Amino acid sequence: MSSILRLVFSTPPDGVEDASYHAWYEEHVRDVLLVPGFVGARRYRVNPSPHSRPPAGYRFLTVYEMRPGHGSIRQHLAAIGRGQEPAWFDRLDFASWDCVLEPEYDEPELTGAMFLALSSQPEGMDLAAYGEYYRGHLLENVAIDGIDSGCRWAVTPVGGNAPRNGPLTHLALYQLGRPWPEARAEIRAAREDGTMVLPPWFGDIRFASVDVIALGGRVTGDSQEERT
Repeated sequence: MSSILRLVFSTPPDGVEDASYHAWYEEHVRDVLLVPGFVGARRYRVNPSPHSRPPAGYRFLTVYEMRPGHGSIRQHLAAIGRGQEPAWFDRLDFASWDCVLEPEYDEPELTGAMFLALSSQPEGMDLAAYGEYYRGHLLENVAIDGIDSGCRWAVTPVGGNAPRNGPLTHLALYQLGRPWPEARAEIRAAREDGTMVLPPWFGDIRFASVDVIALGGRVTGDSQEERT
Protein backbone atom coordinates (compact mmCIF):
# COMPACT_ATOMS: atom_id res chain seq x y z
CA MET A 1 0.00 0.00 0.00
CA SER A 2 1.05 3.64 -0.26
CA SER A 3 0.68 6.91 1.64
CA ILE A 4 -0.65 8.58 -1.55
CA LEU A 5 -3.72 7.44 -3.46
CA ARG A 6 -5.39 8.61 -6.64
CA LEU A 7 -9.11 7.94 -6.76
CA VAL A 8 -10.51 7.84 -10.30
CA PHE A 9 -14.29 7.49 -10.46
CA SER A 10 -15.82 6.86 -13.86
CA THR A 11 -18.91 5.95 -15.83
CA PRO A 12 -18.58 4.61 -19.41
CA PRO A 13 -20.23 6.64 -22.17
CA ASP A 14 -23.60 5.66 -23.59
CA GLY A 15 -23.21 2.88 -26.11
CA VAL A 16 -20.09 1.40 -24.52
CA GLU A 17 -20.82 -2.01 -23.03
CA ASP A 18 -19.42 -2.80 -19.61
CA ALA A 19 -17.41 -5.74 -20.95
CA SER A 20 -15.67 -3.52 -23.52
CA TYR A 21 -15.10 -0.82 -20.95
CA HIS A 22 -13.55 -3.22 -18.46
CA ALA A 23 -11.30 -4.75 -21.12
CA TRP A 24 -9.98 -1.31 -22.04
CA TYR A 25 -9.66 -0.17 -18.44
CA GLU A 26 -7.72 -3.23 -17.35
CA GLU A 27 -5.17 -2.54 -20.10
CA HIS A 28 -5.18 1.14 -19.13
CA VAL A 29 -4.33 0.24 -15.53
CA ARG A 30 -1.40 -1.88 -16.68
CA ASP A 31 -0.18 1.06 -18.77
CA VAL A 32 -0.51 3.50 -15.86
CA LEU A 33 1.56 1.18 -13.68
CA LEU A 34 4.43 1.70 -16.13
CA VAL A 35 4.60 5.34 -15.00
CA PRO A 36 7.32 5.96 -12.39
CA GLY A 37 5.82 6.25 -8.92
CA PHE A 38 2.60 4.33 -9.67
CA VAL A 39 3.06 1.09 -7.74
CA GLY A 40 -0.33 -0.62 -7.51
CA ALA A 41 -4.03 -0.38 -8.32
CA ARG A 42 -7.37 -2.02 -7.66
CA ARG A 43 -10.70 -1.55 -9.45
CA TYR A 44 -14.12 -1.43 -7.80
CA ARG A 45 -17.81 -1.30 -8.54
CA VAL A 46 -19.50 1.65 -6.85
CA ASN A 47 -22.81 0.83 -5.22
CA PRO A 48 -25.67 3.32 -5.62
CA SER A 49 -25.53 6.22 -3.16
CA PRO A 50 -28.25 8.55 -1.85
CA HIS A 51 -25.90 11.53 -2.23
CA SER A 52 -25.87 13.82 -5.26
CA ARG A 53 -22.44 15.41 -4.83
CA PRO A 54 -19.64 13.68 -6.80
CA PRO A 55 -18.24 11.06 -6.51
CA ALA A 56 -21.73 9.74 -5.81
CA GLY A 57 -23.37 8.78 -9.10
CA TYR A 58 -20.30 7.19 -10.69
CA ARG A 59 -20.37 3.46 -11.43
CA PHE A 60 -16.72 2.47 -11.09
CA LEU A 61 -13.65 3.41 -9.08
CA THR A 62 -9.98 2.76 -9.69
CA VAL A 63 -7.64 3.35 -6.76
CA TYR A 64 -3.99 3.90 -7.69
CA GLU A 65 -1.22 3.67 -5.11
CA MET A 66 1.52 6.23 -5.69
CA ARG A 67 4.85 7.33 -4.30
CA PRO A 68 5.98 10.95 -3.83
CA GLY A 69 7.40 12.45 -7.00
CA HIS A 70 5.33 10.22 -9.29
CA GLY A 71 5.42 10.95 -13.01
CA SER A 72 2.75 12.36 -15.33
CA ILE A 73 0.57 9.64 -16.85
CA ARG A 74 0.00 11.38 -20.18
CA GLN A 75 3.59 12.50 -20.64
CA HIS A 76 5.17 9.18 -19.74
CA LEU A 77 2.81 7.01 -21.78
CA ALA A 78 3.16 9.32 -24.79
CA ALA A 79 6.94 9.10 -24.48
CA ILE A 80 6.90 5.28 -24.55
CA GLY A 81 4.15 4.95 -27.16
CA ARG A 82 1.53 3.47 -24.82
CA GLY A 83 -1.87 4.56 -23.53
CA GLN A 84 -3.75 4.98 -26.82
CA GLU A 85 -7.23 6.36 -26.10
CA PRO A 86 -10.36 4.75 -27.56
CA ALA A 87 -12.61 6.75 -29.87
CA TRP A 88 -15.13 7.31 -27.07
CA PHE A 89 -12.60 8.61 -24.53
CA ASP A 90 -13.63 12.26 -24.87
CA ARG A 91 -17.16 11.23 -23.80
CA LEU A 92 -15.96 9.45 -20.68
CA ASP A 93 -17.36 10.92 -17.47
CA PHE A 94 -14.73 10.76 -14.75
CA ALA A 95 -13.56 12.61 -11.66
CA SER A 96 -10.30 12.15 -9.79
CA TRP A 97 -8.81 13.15 -6.46
CA ASP A 98 -5.34 12.75 -4.97
CA CYS A 99 -5.24 11.71 -1.32
CA VAL A 100 -2.35 12.00 1.16
CA LEU A 101 -2.47 9.88 4.30
CA GLU A 102 -2.59 11.81 7.57
CA PRO A 103 0.63 11.14 9.50
CA GLU A 104 -0.91 9.39 12.52
CA TYR A 105 -2.15 6.41 10.46
CA ASP A 106 -0.41 3.31 9.14
CA GLU A 107 -0.71 2.60 5.43
CA PRO A 108 -3.90 0.54 4.93
CA GLU A 109 -4.66 -2.26 2.51
CA LEU A 110 -6.97 -1.92 -0.49
CA THR A 111 -9.46 -4.51 0.71
CA GLY A 112 -12.32 -6.07 -1.22
CA ALA A 113 -15.05 -3.95 0.38
CA MET A 114 -14.58 -0.34 1.49
CA PHE A 115 -16.58 2.74 2.43
CA LEU A 116 -15.30 6.17 1.37
CA ALA A 117 -16.61 9.29 3.07
CA LEU A 118 -15.38 12.48 1.39
CA SER A 119 -16.16 15.75 3.12
CA SER A 120 -15.11 19.28 3.93
CA GLN A 121 -15.68 21.24 7.10
CA PRO A 122 -18.71 23.52 7.55
CA GLU A 123 -18.28 27.09 6.41
CA GLY A 124 -16.44 29.11 9.01
CA MET A 125 -14.90 26.13 10.79
CA ASP A 126 -11.14 25.88 11.06
CA LEU A 127 -9.68 22.91 9.17
CA ALA A 128 -7.58 21.86 12.16
CA ALA A 129 -10.65 21.83 14.40
CA TYR A 130 -12.52 19.71 11.87
CA GLY A 131 -9.62 17.29 11.68
CA GLU A 132 -9.54 16.98 15.45
CA TYR A 133 -13.26 16.22 15.56
CA TYR A 134 -13.03 13.67 12.74
CA ARG A 135 -10.15 11.88 14.42
CA GLY A 136 -12.49 10.94 17.25
CA HIS A 137 -15.45 10.36 14.95
CA LEU A 138 -13.44 7.84 12.95
CA LEU A 139 -12.67 5.90 16.12
CA GLU A 140 -16.39 5.82 16.93
CA ASN A 141 -17.12 4.39 13.49
CA VAL A 142 -14.36 1.78 13.71
CA ALA A 143 -15.92 0.55 16.95
CA ILE A 144 -19.00 -0.46 14.94
CA ASP A 145 -19.33 -4.17 14.16
CA GLY A 146 -18.46 -4.68 10.49
CA ILE A 147 -16.09 -1.70 10.15
CA ASP A 148 -12.69 -3.34 10.54
CA SER A 149 -10.41 -0.31 10.30
CA GLY A 150 -10.21 3.25 9.04
CA CYS A 151 -7.83 6.09 8.28
CA ARG A 152 -7.95 9.74 7.24
CA TRP A 153 -6.55 11.46 4.16
CA ALA A 154 -6.16 15.03 2.89
CA VAL A 155 -7.84 15.31 -0.51
CA THR A 156 -7.27 17.49 -3.57
CA PRO A 157 -9.32 17.42 -6.81
CA VAL A 158 -7.01 16.78 -9.77
CA GLY A 159 -8.95 15.81 -12.87
CA GLY A 160 -12.13 15.35 -14.84
CA ASN A 161 -15.34 16.55 -13.24
CA ALA A 162 -14.12 16.63 -9.64
CA PRO A 163 -15.61 19.89 -8.32
CA ARG A 164 -13.10 22.70 -7.73
CA ASN A 165 -15.69 25.11 -6.35
CA GLY A 166 -16.17 24.25 -2.69
CA PRO A 167 -14.02 21.14 -3.05
CA LEU A 168 -14.08 18.14 -0.78
CA THR A 169 -10.87 18.17 1.27
CA HIS A 170 -11.04 15.16 3.59
CA LEU A 171 -11.40 11.40 3.09
CA ALA A 172 -12.23 8.82 5.71
CA LEU A 173 -11.48 5.41 4.20
CA TYR A 174 -12.95 2.40 5.99
CA GLN A 175 -12.25 -1.28 5.41
CA LEU A 176 -15.44 -3.33 5.77
CA GLY A 177 -15.93 -6.80 7.16
CA ARG A 178 -19.64 -6.99 6.33
CA PRO A 179 -21.94 -5.36 3.75
CA TRP A 180 -22.14 -1.60 4.20
CA PRO A 181 -25.95 -1.47 4.68
CA GLU A 182 -25.55 -3.72 7.74
CA ALA A 183 -22.76 -1.58 9.20
CA ARG A 184 -24.74 1.59 8.43
CA ALA A 185 -27.71 0.18 10.37
CA GLU A 186 -25.42 -0.30 13.38
CA ILE A 187 -24.28 3.32 13.11
CA ARG A 188 -27.86 4.55 13.02
CA ALA A 189 -28.68 2.44 16.06
CA ALA A 190 -25.70 3.92 17.94
CA ARG A 191 -26.94 7.43 17.15
CA GLU A 192 -30.47 6.61 18.25
CA ASP A 193 -29.42 5.10 21.58
CA GLY A 194 -26.98 7.93 22.32
CA THR A 195 -23.82 5.85 22.05
CA MET A 196 -22.69 8.07 19.18
CA VAL A 197 -23.49 11.77 19.62
CA LEU A 198 -23.08 14.09 16.65
CA PRO A 199 -22.27 17.79 17.08
CA PRO A 200 -24.99 20.32 16.21
CA TRP A 201 -23.09 21.44 13.10
CA PHE A 202 -22.78 17.92 11.66
CA GLY A 203 -25.54 18.57 9.12
CA ASP A 204 -23.54 21.50 7.71
CA ILE A 205 -20.68 19.27 6.57
CA ARG A 206 -20.27 19.13 2.79
CA PHE A 207 -20.36 15.41 2.31
CA ALA A 208 -20.41 12.62 -0.28
CA SER A 209 -19.94 8.94 0.36
CA VAL A 210 -19.86 5.66 -1.54
CA ASP A 211 -19.34 2.02 -0.72
CA VAL A 212 -17.40 -0.10 -3.19
CA ILE A 213 -16.84 -3.78 -3.97
CA ALA A 214 -13.70 -5.00 -5.73
CA LEU A 215 -13.96 -6.16 -9.33
CA GLY A 216 -10.72 -8.13 -9.00
CA GLY A 217 -7.49 -8.30 -7.06
CA ARG A 218 -4.84 -5.70 -6.52
CA VAL A 219 -2.53 -5.25 -9.50
CA THR A 220 1.10 -4.22 -9.12
CA GLY A 221 3.69 -2.85 -11.50
CA ASP A 222 4.48 -6.30 -12.85
CA SER A 223 0.75 -6.71 -13.72
CA GLN A 224 0.42 -9.72 -11.45
CA GLU A 225 -2.92 -9.80 -9.65
CA GLU A 226 -2.81 -10.45 -5.92
CA ARG A 227 -5.60 -11.96 -3.85
CA THR A 228 -6.59 -10.07 -0.72
